[in-house]
Amino acid sequence: MDHVKDQAKLYKKLKSLMDEDIQIQEMDLQKVLLDGKKLIDGVKSARKDEYDDLMLKIKKAAKNINGNLQNEGQRLKSFETNVMKPGETTDGKIPDDEILFLNKEIARNRAAINTSKTITNEVLDDSLQVVPDSSGVEVEDISQLKLNLKTLQKQETVNCPRIKANID
Repeated sequence: MDHVKDQAKLYKKLKSLMDEDIQIQEMDLQKVLLDGKKLIDGVKSARKDEYDDLMLKIKKAAKNINGNLQNEGQRLKSFETNVMKPGETTDGKIPDDEILFLNKEIARNRAAINTSKTITNEVLDDSLQVVPDSSGVEVEDISQLKLNLKTLQKQETVNCPRIKANID
């Protein structure tokens, strides 16, 4: 009989230890889940910050590019108005072959300005369509915005200076 009582005590003690172990594991699991949630929230916040930063840079670059292109368009129009005056081109002050060359250059530069404006506006519109959903900013959205920013930076550092140099 003592043997059965000892087994019952051991069983109760074992059950008590197992219950404690389960409670400890459940608390550890809750800590892990909480840490995981904090990590996910941190990643979402970092992506949102990166998204906001990229959008700000894209808008700023597009504004600068459009401003530069508008200035170059005005310079080109001023050149055309002042140099290519109807009286000066038809009275022999400027030879015919130079008039043809200048008209071709004016048309080429005007086309370059229009093309750059179109590219800039399309990239800006494409960027504005990247809107985070309720689950946050996706990695693909960030990648798309980085590519768009790179395109605008090329416009700003290569195409705009090239247009300016051609008009000069």
